[in-house]
Amino acid sequence: MVLTILFLKFCWFEPKWRTTVLEVLQQRGHKYVGPKNLFVHVNQLFIAFLDILVIKDRELLLKWTPSFKLIVLVNLLISITYVASIHLNRYYSGHVPYPFLNVVLKSWKSELIFILFVAFLIASCSAQLYFLANLKITNIF
Repeated sequence: MVLTILFLKFCWFEPKWRTTVLEVLQQRGHKYVGPKNLFVHVNQLFIAFLDILVIKDRELLLKWTPSFKLIVLVNLLISITYVASIHLNRYYSGHVPYPFLNVVLKSWKSELIFILFVAFLIASCSAQLYFLANLKITNIF
């Protein structure tokens, strides 16, 4: 759900992203890049709702949910991998996927802050899901 909201806010409805990324790629011959980007980022919302509404077996969640410490460490690893992939993308293509990353990647300090921010954001979402999975509601009424 967070991915969809962030994409729509910072990309799809952002005029700078549309001119510096979307229109540039369309001019290079990638005429379906807009619908593809929209699909890739928005379909996650429906998967999240399906997961919440249909696949909500509490016992299964409790059985397979790792410790919170492991979740935080994996989130940090995902954040570092994401930034590394941005560097590889910029090295090979000369572009970054989002214009604000040009500012973020200017110094190792801002890059480290960005990694920690992304890790914190993902860990916050994970913490809420971890809490919900471990919540015991016995009698609502």
